[in-house]
Amino acid sequence: MAINHVDSKEQILFGNDNIVVRKYISGLLGGRTLDTTGYNEKYIKAGHVVIKNADGSYSPMPLVTSGGVTSYGSLPSGASYAGVVYKTTLAAKPEVSIITWGILNSELLPYPMASILSAFKTACPHIDFEKDEIDGDVIPTVATPTFSPVAGTYDSTQSVTISCATEGADIYYTLDGSTPTSSSTKYTTAISISATKTVKAIAVKANYLDSAVATAAYTIS
Repeated sequence: MAINHVDSKEQILFGNDNIVVRKYISGLLGGRTLDTTGYNEKYIKAGHVVIKNADGSYSPMPLVTSGGVTSYGSLPSGASYAGVVYKTTLAAKPEVSIITWGILNSELLPYPMASILSAFKTACPHIDFEKDEIDGDVIPTVATPTFSPVAGTYDSTQSVTISCATEGADIYYTLDGSTPTSSSTKYTTAISISATKTVKAIAVKANYLDSAVATAAYTIS
């Protein structure tokens, strides 16, 4: 991100934003004004994780600094992951667009996500990450599978379908709560759920990174 001073007014040049955000597909309609209480950085950068607080407000994910390295802190009680910031903005004017479906460059995120990545992917399954190899080629990530009907409590047997937005990807699933791999049962047709089950699924494709694990718990009463 570059800063340009013109007539004593600070302007933000979004030079890196389109590199951090590879593809914007969808987001929260109308954007949100973030509550920046306790946020001490001057900018809220593209790719910064946004959370929805227990009171319904939205905030930038809290940061912690240790050993000179700034990273994401703990998710506040009652909060949930909502998406990521689309364009860098001044923290003093925190009106942002929030991505809920898109692709980010995992090599250029503003802060390390290793500590929260699994939980974030579960909460925001339509946000995918692409990693650059040393030679500059991009390894895309398979989209996270989705379930229909959605997880929940039902009073009759459900016919559950699993789909993946990445064309040509194969889906593998488990029904016993274990983490699926490419050695698990391959999805070929709708799954009949007649008793309480937890379905987990991944999608894989040659020359792609495997998807995040998708989970759906069905209670049949």
